[in-house]
Amino acid sequence: MISLWLYICALKGNGMNDELIVPLNRINDSARDLLTKTRLTFAQERIAQSIENVAKTMLGMVIGVPDFTWETATEVLSFEARSHLASIIGYAEVLLDEDNNDMPLTEQQNAYINTIRKDGAQLLIRLTKLENN
Repeated sequence: MISLWLYICALKGNGMNDELIVPLNRINDSARDLLTKTRLTFAQERIAQSIENVAKTMLGMVIGVPDFTWETATEVLSFEARSHLASIIGYAEVLLDEDNNDMPLTEQQNAYINTIRKDGAQLLIRLTKLENN
């Protein structure tokens, strides 16, 4: 199933798809899959919902800007976007922390959460490089 976000970005044709939209979409999809395809504790569920909400907010930031390019990215995705990504990464690390889990994570849950953490970290690095250039 093709995500609505990917479809919209493909229509925009701005070259940002692989750099921002695909990783954000993977984060969103992994959080949704974690919520719908696995069994979580109440606390884990709330954290996964937070990850999904933050990813949707960031997708909205990117998609909501007409003619979004790397030049405009530094203006739109400055401090706020980095804060969102730090939240996503932090939430993923809390979920992965075995000391915080009443119920051990399954292999599938670990895969979803590691995808979230990896894509969040990659996006944070990209945005930091953008601001430093």
